[in-house]
Amino acid sequence: MAQAELAYQVAVEEHAAALVTADDLLAAGVRRAKVLWLKAQSLQRVGDYTQAGTVLRQAAGLVEAEREQGRAAERHPAGPVVTALLRDNDAVLRPEHWRAAPDGLIHAATPGDGEGSLVAALMNARCAARRGDWHAYDQAMRPIEAVRARDVAWDGVAACERVQRSLDHAWPKPPDDLHLLRADAIRALLAFKAMDNVPGQVRARTQLARVLLAQDDVAGCYAQIERARSLLAGLGDPAILRLQAGLDWVHGEADLNGQAGKAEPASQVLARAEQAYQSTGEAWHLACVRVRLAQAGRMLHPPGPAVQHVLHAALTFDACGDAARYAYCVELLRAWC
Repeated sequence: MAQAELAYQVAVEEHAAALVTADDLLAAGVRRAKVLWLKAQSLQRVGDYTQAGTVLRQAAGLVEAEREQGRAAERHPAGPVVTALLRDNDAVLRPEHWRAAPDGLIHAATPGDGEGSLVAALMNARCAARRGDWHAYDQAMRPIEAVRARDVAWDGVAACERVQRSLDHAWPKPPDDLHLLRADAIRALLAFKAMDNVPGQVRARTQLARVLLAQDDVAGCYAQIERARSLLAGLGDPAILRLQAGLDWVHGEADLNGQAGKAEPASQVLARAEQAYQSTGEAWHLACVRVRLAQAGRMLHPPGPAVQHVLHAALTFDACGDAARYAYCVELLRAWC
């Protein structure tokens, strides 16, 4: 019963409660890989990727021990999800792992194979998106697409993920299907509302704001940011750090892209996002924010600090294998130096 409660808390993103439930289960001697990977998911959502990695390695050790003791089949049911979550976690923290291929795990998840299989599929889809392999992304998402019509939680997750990954990695040119991404963001928002999942609603509104900005609807973008901030104000959850960082990033983008050229407020919100991503260790996100922070700072200050921001970002993008953003940084450095 408690394990089912933990799964529910993770699904609706009640992360503070989920972490307490997971720790209670572990303290009671429930040493199951699923408890560990569910705990790791909540840790990732609140931005504690370092601890999530530790927990996932514990889960991997448990899976291997059960295999060796003959208590599990050769393919442990938790094996694919633990491996996929750990790979995604390493990609966040370690730039050299950012474009790592899924080693065939993309085919490990099949419809009806359980919640863990769907999580593994999602992690593999993220991996494919980072590599710009959209065919592999669609393949990985198939098991999730198969359950969306009957599972509102996965419907929201799938819609929000497609928007975020498209905007993150179909860069620097905006995706051609912005109207579809806008519909996906709204679909995600409605799904998360139906679940009363407030963190999910904040994330969906953040992605909707990004789409609207890409469509040059700056006023609409600001409106979504304000609604998301209102939701955040009533949220007493540790996930607020990452949610606010995402909002601050798009807010800074809107300030820089708006006709008013609001460099000072852009610098303030981007500096807050930079601090948050430094805290969570999300290297690629930190580099993205630093580029925009440099561009805002260049409008206000001598170019020295701006050049350093872009140089650090360029080194991160190069380590990640993000050729497009690395090239953009090089062009900025050539123009500024």
